[in-house]
Amino acid sequence: GVGDYPWLLYGVLCGKCRYLAQPMCVHNEGVAGSWTVETWGNAKAHIEHEQVIMEMLRKVDAYYEGQYRGIIEKALDFRRNELAEYIFHVSMERGDLETARSGDCRPFYLAWKKQRRREWLKERFPFLLKIKRLLAGKGKNG
Repeated sequence: GVGDYPWLLYGVLCGKCRYLAQPMCVHNEGVAGSWTVETWGNAKAHIEHEQVIMEMLRKVDAYYEGQYRGIIEKALDFRRNELAEYIFHVSMERGDLETARSGDCRPFYLAWKKQRRREWLKERFPFLLKIKRLLAGKGKNG
């Protein structure tokens, strides 16, 4: 299922919507049998959930004959990005570097690799950070 998402879309398409910053319900996050455990905690179910939401968005776009295409494309881009990031993390946990390095996962792999390189340099050459800070300070004052 797609949860409350269709209701949100229906409300937005029918009229004015407002954002409420206060919690309106309590989620049983991490409780056995809850949505967070059954869907978010299960890689296959999580991926299928994102794919179902993206398909629903495409159907909404078709139903409204592209009237809201710009907004729907933004939502689809967001979902694709979320899905790629999730697949990247699952792939890394499983040791599947081929999947983690390819396709939509590649930007996340490159960012992870860059962070690992920085951590490695900080650990082995801590004096470089001090030099960098000194040079940065001189550039501002000098």
